[in-house]
Amino acid sequence: ENQRLGEVALSGYITPNVRLLLAGSYQRISFTQNYNWTSPERTINAGDQFEVAETTAELTWTIREKVKYLGDRRISLGSKWPKITAKYAQSITGIGKSDLAYQRINLTIQQIVPIRAVGKFVYKIEAGKSLGELPLYLSQIARGTGGQWNLSVPNTFETMKPSTFYGTEQLAIFTRFALKAFKMKWKWTAPQISVHHAMGTGNFKNATEHSVPVKSMNKGYYEAGLIFNDILKLNGLGLGIGGFYNYGAYALPQAEKNITVKIGLTVNLN
Repeated sequence: ENQRLGEVALSGYITPNVRLLLAGSYQRISFTQNYNWTSPERTINAGDQFEVAETTAELTWTIREKVKYLGDRRISLGSKWPKITAKYAQSITGIGKSDLAYQRINLTIQQIVPIRAVGKFVYKIEAGKSLGELPLYLSQIARGTGGQWNLSVPNTFETMKPSTFYGTEQLAIFTRFALKAFKMKWKWTAPQISVHHAMGTGNFKNATEHSVPVKSMNKGYYEAGLIFNDILKLNGLGLGIGGFYNYGAYALPQAEKNITVKIGLTVNLN
C-alpha cells in the first residue's frame, strides 16, 4: 500500500520505570500491486483511496529499572528483569472520511538474563490480535528478515522472507544465548558465538476477502541458527557470519534450501 500519515504523539514517565505514550493519526491509503479487498461491508480496489483515523495507547514497564538523572536528562542503567510493553490501537469512525472499524492489541515481553562467567540469555515474546474490518496491512505480520546474505537481525525470523505470513492473531518467541567473547591477542578480532532459536504460530480469518494468497503460521514455524560475531573488528564495527535453518511444517523438501546465510554486524560505541 501507499500511505500518507499525519500524527501527533505525547509520551512521558508516569513513574520512574513506567512510560506512557498516547498518539492520534490520520492516514490516506491506496492499495498497490493489484491488491483488492472485499469485505461484507465494502470493496476497495487497487488505486482506490480511503482514509483511516486511529488512536493509540502504549504502556511500557521496565521492571526494577535503575535510573539516574543528570539535570533533566534521564539515563537508564538497565534492568535484569523483564520489560513489558502493551499497545492498543482503535480506529475512529466519523472523522473526515474514516469509516473502518477495527482494534489491534499487541503485547511484548523481553529480557536480558546475564549468566555469570558464561554470557547472557536474551528472549522476546510477541503476541498480537487484530479485530474488525482488516485490509491486509492492518493484520499482524510475522517479523521476517530472511534472504541470503542479508544482515542478521535479533528478535526476527532469520529464515523467513518479509511479509510471508499474516495473522488476525499471532504469537512469536525469539531466543538467543550469547557466549562471552573469546580473548585473543589481536585487537582486530574477538570472536563471539551466539545460538539462535525462534518459533511462531498464528491464524488468519477471512482469507477469502483478499485478492492475493494469504498464509498464516497455523502449522507452527521453527528455525535455529548459529552466529559468529566480531570475527573482524575495525573502528568500533564488528563483522561476522551466521547460518540459520528452517525446520518443521514449512521446511522445503530439499534440506539445503532451508539454510540461510547472513552477515553479522555489531557496533561498539565504547
